[in-house]
Amino acid sequence: MTNKSHKYLGAYHLIVLLVFLVTIFLTLIYRLPQATYIYIVASVLFYVHLVYLFLIIAQRKFVGEFIIRKQRHGRRPIAAFIFLIAVLGAMINGKVSYMILTVWGMLLIYDLTVRYYIKRNKPIGIVVDQGKIIFNQLHLSTRNLEELNGLSMNRMQSYLTLTFVHEKKAIIEMREYSKSDMKSLVEICLANSLYPPLVPDNVKNALDLET
Repeated sequence: MTNKSHKYLGAYHLIVLLVFLVTIFLTLIYRLPQATYIYIVASVLFYVHLVYLFLIIAQRKFVGEFIIRKQRHGRRPIAAFIFLIAVLGAMINGKVSYMILTVWGMLLIYDLTVRYYIKRNKPIGIVVDQGKIIFNQLHLSTRNLEELNGLSMNRMQSYLTLTFVHEKKAIIEMREYSKSDMKSLVEICLANSLYPPLVPDNVKNALDLET
C-alpha cells in the first residue's frame, strides 16, 4: 500500500466518522421518529467500518531487520467513559440515554473483537529497518533512529516515549508488546542513534536493561 493510499484511508475514516457523528447529532437534536433504530443502525455500520479499518492495518505485510508483533490489545478507556456518562445521565434525568448506551455497546463489541483478533493472530505493530522505525497505524508513521535523542517512561510504566531531533515524538504502549521485544527494541534504538540519550532508571528497571 502506497503513502497515497494511506492518506486516502485516513480521509475515508474521517468522512465516515463525521457522517456517523452528524447522524447521531441530528437524530438527537430534532428528535427524529424511530430514533433508537437510527442509533442502532448507525452504530452497527460504524462498527463494521472500524473492523474494516482494523483488518486493513492488522493484515499489512512488512519486511524488516526487526519486527515486533502485538501480543495484546492496549487500554481503550473511551468505552468505559461513555458508559459512565450513560449511568450519570440516568441518575440525573431518571432515564437511560439509549443513544449513549448504543454507542457504548458498539465500542465494547469492537474492543472485544480487536482483543480476540490480536490474541489469536498477533499482527505486526512495529518494524525496524535500515535505521528507521515504522509504526503500523492508520497512518503509517516512520522515524529516523539516527535522530533519537530522548527516551522516557511514565510512572505507571505503561508508555514508552521516544523523542527525536527534528521529528515528532513517538509513544509506544508497553502493554501491547512482550517485555523481551521491548527490551530488544530499546537496545536497537540506542545502537542506531547518533545522539544516544541517557536511559532513565525506570526504563532500565522495567526492561532489565544494563545500558
